[in-house]
Amino acid sequence: MEEKQGKGLNFSRIYLGVILIFIGLTYLAKTIGLINVSFNFNLWQLWPILIIFIGLSLLSRGWLSLIVGSFTTLAVLGLINFTLLGSLNSSPKTETISFNKEAEAQSAVLDLEIGAGELTINSEKQTNALVKGNFESSGTKFTAKSEFQDKIQSLKISTKGSSNWPFFNRNYNKLDLRINPETPFKFNIDSGAAELDLDFREIMAESINVETGASKLELKLGDKLKESHLNLNAGASSVNITLPKSVGVKLNLESGLSSHNLEGFKRLGPSTYESDNYEGFEKKITLNLILGVSSLGITWE
Repeated sequence: MEEKQGKGLNFSRIYLGVILIFIGLTYLAKTIGLINVSFNFNLWQLWPILIIFIGLSLLSRGWLSLIVGSFTTLAVLGLINFTLLGSLNSSPKTETISFNKEAEAQSAVLDLEIGAGELTINSEKQTNALVKGNFESSGTKFTAKSEFQDKIQSLKISTKGSSNWPFFNRNYNKLDLRINPETPFKFNIDSGAAELDLDFREIMAESINVETGASKLELKLGDKLKESHLNLNAGASSVNITLPKSVGVKLNLESGLSSHNLEGFKRLGPSTYESDNYEGFEKKITLNLILGVSSLGITWE
C-alpha cells in the first residue's frame, strides 16, 4: 500500500510571490498615477533575489523555514525600497533663500548643516542681502534663520535630518549660495556624504570650518583679508585646495591613509609645512587639516 506524501506549503514560492506582487503593485500605482516614484534601476538588477529564494527552497519545511523566510522577505522588501526605488517625491522643487543685511551688522557668521547632496558657494555683489541662493530637493525640507547681536549677524541653514522619509530617503539635494563679498564672514560647514564646491576667492572669509564625511571637496581661497584660517576635518574624501600666489601659507597636516600633493611647500616638522617665502608676504593663510582615508591636492594660481 502506497503512502501518500503530503506536499505541504512551499514557503520559498510564497515569499517570491510576495516580492513580485509588491514590485508589480508599485509599477501599477505609478502607471495609473497614484504615486510619483522614480525607478532608478533595471529589472534585471533584481536577479540576486532568485538566488536568495533558491536557497530558501533548500531549507527543510517547518518553523525554521518559516522564520528565516519571513525575515528574508522583509529584508528584501526593505532593500528594494531603500536601494532601488527613488523618493516618493522624486520631482525636484526649488526654493529661494535670501537673508537681508541688518543695518548695523559689521560681520556675519554662516552655519550650514547639510546631509547628502551638493553644496556650492561663491560670491555675488548684492545691495541689501548678505546671502542669496536656491535649495533644490526632491523631498528634503530645509530651515533657515537669522539672528543679530553685538553687530554680528548669525545665519543658519539646515537640511540635515529633515527628510519627509527619514528611513527610506534617496532625495536629490542641491544647495547653491551666493555670498556678499563686502562683509567679513565666518563659515561653519557640517556635511555628510556630499559634493562640495566652495569658491571663497572674492569673499572676505575670516575663518572656514568644515566637517565632512565621505565627500568630494573643491575649495578655492582668496587674499581679501590680511589673515584667514581654514580648519578641515574630512573622512574618506577627495580634497583639492586652490591657493593664491599672493599670500604666505602655513599648513598643519594630520593624515591617515592619505596621498598628498604639496607643491610649493617646505617641511618644517613632522606635520608642519610653510609655503616658500612665507615671511615675505603681508597676507597669511593658516590651513589646519585632519584627513582620514583621503587624497589631498594643493595648487596655486
